[in-house]
Amino acid sequence: MRTVTKAALAAATLLFAGAADVSAQRVQVVPRAGVFVSGSSLGEVRDGTEAIKADLEGGLGVGLAIELGMPASPFGLRAGFDYATDSKISTSGINEGGAEAGAKLLAVAGDLVIRPLPRLLLVQPYLLAGAGLKRYDFEVSELGSGARDIFSESQTDFALHAGAGVDISLGAIALRAEVSDYVSWFQLASDSEKEMQHDVFATVGLRISLF
Repeated sequence: MRTVTKAALAAATLLFAGAADVSAQRVQVVPRAGVFVSGSSLGEVRDGTEAIKADLEGGLGVGLAIELGMPASPFGLRAGFDYATDSKISTSGINEGGAEAGAKLLAVAGDLVIRPLPRLLLVQPYLLAGAGLKRYDFEVSELGSGARDIFSESQTDFALHAGAGVDISLGAIALRAEVSDYVSWFQLASDSEKEMQHDVFATVGLRISLF
């Protein structure tokens, strides 16, 4: 009987501890807005003796993330996306004057959130490290005939994701400033080499604790 009682108490203790761990976790939503900047060229293709180069211009960037963290731990998990809404592709070497067209970029990633330093008064720095997918969409119909032969309407690639930011605590809500980089490899045309892409989002937003 004593053995059964001890086993029951041990099981209850484990269940209670598990419940405490779950209750200690925090679910937070983080809406953000800011700017998107492409840190590298999309690539270059040779058309006979002419070189055609394509670049992705910057624009407005928005994002949303959901985070799961534990107050007693410096680590957390995060899933989210960043979206460049009004970017453009510009090409040079086509019809001498080049061409320009609308472009959009959607990046999604799962990240480990690392808080390497303790909270300094109301300020909490953090790091991000993870991976996901990045999708480019191009309005190729707006380009000249030479560029339309090079670009596909969309391309999806694997991407690494890294970033850093800081939270300024205001109770259940915190102001957040963040810079992150999605690193992928983009192939402009089937006969061109893949180019490493650095697509950077610099945003500010709110971290809102749900429960």
